[in-house]
Amino acid sequence: MLKEELKDTDKNDLLELNTKPSLPSVQFFIDEFLKLSKEVFRVTSSTSSGSNAGDAVEKCGVFVTQCLATASSIKRFRTVIQERSDVIKDSLGILYTLHQIDKNIRRKEMTLEQISIENLDGFKNDLVQLVGNLSYRHRASQDIVREVDGIPLLLDCCNPDLKNPFLTQWIIVAIRNLCENNNENQSVIYQLKDQGAVDLSLVEQFKFLSVGN
Repeated sequence: MLKEELKDTDKNDLLELNTKPSLPSVQFFIDEFLKLSKEVFRVTSSTSSGSNAGDAVEKCGVFVTQCLATASSIKRFRTVIQERSDVIKDSLGILYTLHQIDKNIRRKEMTLEQISIENLDGFKNDLVQLVGNLSYRHRASQDIVREVDGIPLLLDCCNPDLKNPFLTQWIIVAIRNLCENNNENQSVIYQLKDQGAVDLSLVEQFKFLSVGN
């Protein structure tokens, strides 16, 4: 299936692609996701506000990310996606871009009228789900997230978000997967806690942490 066909595909066919992914479709969505991320980074690097990020993502990009997040919950597909390390890096990069836009809105440095973020409901959920799934018992992915400062980013995203109502829950799952049998990642959590950079009530939910202070 070609990219330009996605928008015109029957809704039932799209649902089947999302709920019953195949290896060829997963490989296709990996390639499309990486194209999407390059476009997002290109657009946002040319503007100080990142105000065109929503345009770069568009409906097709949201669907591609949702399909990858769904596929990453299935072991045989997750393994394929994990082989492409840029997927987890770019997931965090796009999440960072969207998070900065949200922060600018909260600071009133930007208004909703200045940006195009329509039809992105649940997009952060999908990005965090993808990161969490790819980090499940996969040391290379766990380490990549730490090396690109993804752990502080995930924790900083734990704010009420009407467009992503289950974001905090997905972040808790992601942190759990990132910290499983990875003392270095657990140490990052404790360092952030000691620095007062993490909500203590949130840390209390991380009962899976085993490294001492």
